[in-house]
Amino acid sequence: MHPITPLKLEPDVDDRVQASIQECAARHAEVGRLLTHVTHDLDMLLLQNLQEEPVPYREPVHETTAVNAHFSAQLHALYEQLAAYHARTAASLAEAKLASIDEEKGVQVEITVGCQSFVRYPHCQHPIYHARRLTLQNPETLPSLPFVLKLRILHGSGPVQDFQFSRVRPVSLRVPPECLVHLPGVVEIELSWLWEWLPVPAAGQPIRHFTRVWEGPWRDARHDFGAAIEKQEEMLGLRIPATLTKARLWF
Repeated sequence: MHPITPLKLEPDVDDRVQASIQECAARHAEVGRLLTHVTHDLDMLLLQNLQEEPVPYREPVHETTAVNAHFSAQLHALYEQLAAYHARTAASLAEAKLASIDEEKGVQVEITVGCQSFVRYPHCQHPIYHARRLTLQNPETLPSLPFVLKLRILHGSGPVQDFQFSRVRPVSLRVPPECLVHLPGVVEIELSWLWEWLPVPAAGQPIRHFTRVWEGPWRDARHDFGAAIEKQEEMLGLRIPATLTKARLWF
């Protein structure tokens, strides 16, 4: 059985992130406003499989590793490019017709985790209901962004809104705390349903088939979140800023 081959459609993640930031800044500049809102979509690697090759029933570990590395690289690029944009002079931004960051109100950063796509979609549903969670590699190397006051992370729904969580890549619940500790001025965080399992086991077989069954008390992913909050310096390297006063968590 031949594995699915990951394809990277956008090799330079820095260019994509820079384009997203500049697009947001240009829209703010057009209406005479300072930059207060930055949005960026984290794309998944496109997975291809030739017609003559059978699609595996379970995603191989090396494919998950490649997708996770791409996810992590995009998060690092977002932080680094935001820091680089903040360091630009007002004159260079004005020349490029880009808005400067609103130092008083701060910036809201909204990250959307895209759905997984395939060149040829598997007939079996196991490969499109992903079990392994995406993690952030080397979070200690993220730059500090004191001007970011709100962080929002959510999942994309694909071309058609569906509530079956198909093609959604679950995100480890340690990722938000790992991002937060590098935002010393953060005031608010919003996580829209990063935990993609139902909170209780479903009774009916059709529901269990088309949704995510609870992992059970020992494998519950919320343990990672609880440990990161209780042992911040040990697990995260830094403490979550005391400026954080509002949190909206859906999991």
